[in-house]
Amino acid sequence: MKGNILETIGSPLVEVSSPAGTTIAAKVESFNPGGSAKDRPARAMVEAAEAERALEPGDTIVEATSGNTGIGLAMVGAAKGYDVRLVMPEGRSAERQQIMRAYGADLELIDGTISDARDRVRDLASQSDYVGMKQFENPANPDSHYRATGPEILDQIGDRTVDALVAGIGTGGTISGVGRGWGRGSSARISTGSCSTASRPSHSRRRRRSVAASPARRGSSSGSPPAGRTSPPSASPAACATTAMARSRS
Repeated sequence: MKGNILETIGSPLVEVSSPAGTTIAAKVESFNPGGSAKDRPARAMVEAAEAERALEPGDTIVEATSGNTGIGLAMVGAAKGYDVRLVMPEGRSAERQQIMRAYGADLELIDGTISDARDRVRDLASQSDYVGMKQFENPANPDSHYRATGPEILDQIGDRTVDALVAGIGTGGTISGVGRGWGRGSSARISTGSCSTASRPSHSRRRRRSVAASPARRGSSSGSPPAGRTSPPSASPAACATTAMARSRS
């Protein structure tokens, strides 16, 4: 039995239609309790702040969000007993707003961009009892993927060798955390590339990035992620269009 909802964070790796001789699998992050991969850094950022005593009982978690990170923080705050205040640009998903409020978060909608929301959070965090999570620069964000997502994928892959990982990029936490873990301690060759999708703007322009490893081996029994050398950036439009997919040879 799980001790609380936060212990259910994690997601399955599911095989999808694949060319002969290969296995393509999708990491189904919607299985996380908050519905996205952002549950991982949300928990990690809160617990890092607790460990540093920057966040204590009675404090309010505050963060700018366009959706999923806010949901993750609202869920973590509810589980741990913190008030949560989220600042979100107007016009974003009404469904996500409803979910955040359902977890008990106080949602402030602003007329502006995510950058304006971050400015507002900086103002709030300067006040007593407000603690900002700073997801875009918080090292606990990529570290959550270094320590959990990367090893989790390798454990689920089993004895296969990983050829490539493709993931969407927002804050960059997933790709940098997993890439850092898979880029140390083994003969794996890691390459990182990016391409833009003009129809999906976010902070300045939404980008997607791929990481390829050939081969990447499973982590050790201690759970430490493997690693390797970094090669020059390269990515194809086809790769950039595929989100959170891992390919491996049998």
